[in-house]
Amino acid sequence: MKFLLTIALLCCATTMMAQQTLKYTGKHFFAVYVNNVDSASAWYQRVFDMKVVKVVELPDENVHVRILSNDFLAAEIMEIKNKKSGNVDTENFRLVYFKIGFFVKDIAAAEQYFISRKVKIKYRPFTDEATKSTSFIIEGYNGALIHILEENK
Repeated sequence: MKFLLTIALLCCATTMMAQQTLKYTGKHFFAVYVNNVDSASAWYQRVFDMKVVKVVELPDENVHVRILSNDFLAAEIMEIKNKKSGNVDTENFRLVYFKIGFFVKDIAAAEQYFISRKVKIKYRPFTDEATKSTSFIIEGYNGALIHILEENK
């Protein structure tokens, strides 16, 4: 009887732990600082077929934000014209975030897609046995690197 009770408790605990796991939707998000929010937004709209879903203007603080989205990606594009902008390098206004990336179903088709959009392929497709993936890296707006990956099954 004690054995059955232990099994029942383990089953309940396992079920509760399974219910507490994250369930990813497949949509990705990133935020970038840029020197021109309008031209950066136009680039992301053109390359990723995104739409502006929200505009935030704080003229007193020189902050201009565009929230863009499509079915798989959401982006916050920020322009801050204040030399005391925290982690933004306002002198060079290069992006100061780590590289972003996302997975696709067909790496060859993705490469052709970006080529057709006249996006610079920084590093041509390569296979990584350790991560079981094939990927390439594009150069985004203002030099940002965007890693495109396909899982190798």
